[in-house]
Amino acid sequence: MKVIRRTDELVNSLMPAILCGELAEGDALPSDQLLGSQHNVSRTVVREAFRILGAKGMIEAKPRSGTRVAPMSSWALWDPDVLDCLAQTSHAAKFDPHIADMRAAIEPALAALAASRANPDDLAALQGRLRELQQTPELDAEIAYLAGIFEISGNPFASNALNLSVWACKRYRDVPVDAYGQLTVSICQGQPEAARRFRLALTNTDGKLAVGVHRHIAVAFAGPDRQIQRIAGKWIAGNLENTGQISNFRV
Repeated sequence: MKVIRRTDELVNSLMPAILCGELAEGDALPSDQLLGSQHNVSRTVVREAFRILGAKGMIEAKPRSGTRVAPMSSWALWDPDVLDCLAQTSHAAKFDPHIADMRAAIEPALAALAASRANPDDLAALQGRLRELQQTPELDAEIAYLAGIFEISGNPFASNALNLSVWACKRYRDVPVDAYGQLTVSICQGQPEAARRFRLALTNTDGKLAVGVHRHIAVAFAGPDRQIQRIAGKWIAGNLENTGQISNFRV
């Protein structure tokens, strides 16, 4: 059984309250003494919890005004702990379209970089991760596959972007294994633009087209690669058919 520290318990109590607006931006947090009394912890635990929340940009201490909830613009929303906490709140769905937008902006570029920078060892490793995903289409295998593409991109900031992909993988378990296979083909064939267009068309959430991706779909059909157009069109149409929207869509 995992033992949760008292500090973590307090953080896990305060963080959701901030994320959900129960403690709004600019609100003063209770004093060390009051929080310690409410949660039956020492002032040392309270201060350590404040330090953790402060490091994530969620609270700030100012002279003569105490500790207050910081503006959302300073929150470390890409932090995996913050995303995990947010995913368990009633406000999670409100962030889905924003994360879909960010993924649509970032992941196609990383896929294109992977296609242009991969060496033979990288491609062999990516193909191995794809085989594992095909054999066991579970969360860990999907994350490992996406992490492989991000690593091959060679961009040192890609690991932060992966946190957004992990959010989507955890919340929606419709794994597009066949589509990942075609994306791998584009990367292995060294086709950056094909990989970019295909990854853009594949950004999905719960089996329906992601909010925020509709506006980008035309890009997948605008390029010269007819194979990518056919594959993307077939995959998109299949998702629309599954959700009863096929009558309004033509490939």
